[in-house]
Amino acid sequence: GLVMATIRKDVLTFMPMNCAWANELMDNVHKTCLSKAPLRGWIPMKVHIVDNPDLEEAFEDRKEAMRKMGRTEDELKEEYCFLAETWKSVVSMCKYGIRCSPKRTHILGDTNVGLHLNRNYDMLLKFMTHRNFLSARCIVVLKVIPGRSKKVMPRFKGRTLLHPSKYYDSHVSMIEANPNIDIAEGLANNFIYVYQFDEKTKKPVSYPRQVV
Repeated sequence: GLVMATIRKDVLTFMPMNCAWANELMDNVHKTCLSKAPLRGWIPMKVHIVDNPDLEEAFEDRKEAMRKMGRTEDELKEEYCFLAETWKSVVSMCKYGIRCSPKRTHILGDTNVGLHLNRNYDMLLKFMTHRNFLSARCIVVLKVIPGRSKKVMPRFKGRTLLHPSKYYDSHVSMIEANPNIDIAEGLANNFIYVYQFDEKTKKPVSYPRQVV
């Protein structure tokens, strides 16, 4: 089964699946689904809430900084996004936030300096079932501020890496996500690639703070 976690700190509190908080969370999660068909495969078995005031404060500070940079209220609207992770990774994320780390594919941008997050819950579940995930059984539910998004063409292999774009905060696919096409292609189009430039060095940071 899956463990749903809304990430904030290092103390995870178990919440009953039938409590009001969990019901509201799952309602919001399901609103991100592209398909209206019943979800198959993985089902949530446990849900935890985590409290990290430091990460929440950094998130709000980052939103205010983006507002001062001229981002519109629409660009500052929070979205739910998702990652499939091991429990060990989840615990680390709860303490420090999500760190950019190199991956085998760099679909919408260089993974060394940005985060690929899933925008559609059903697309991630479909991919997990397709690949028969055995270790990454925890789905992390994240709040994300997309900011100013640049539309780019997904890159699968053998091409120059896309770097974070100056004057933007994220990349999204030029092609709309579609649950009825090849799962790898569909997953690529569901991603948002999020990054943050350091105000002093002008280089991408390791822990983008518009994700919590």
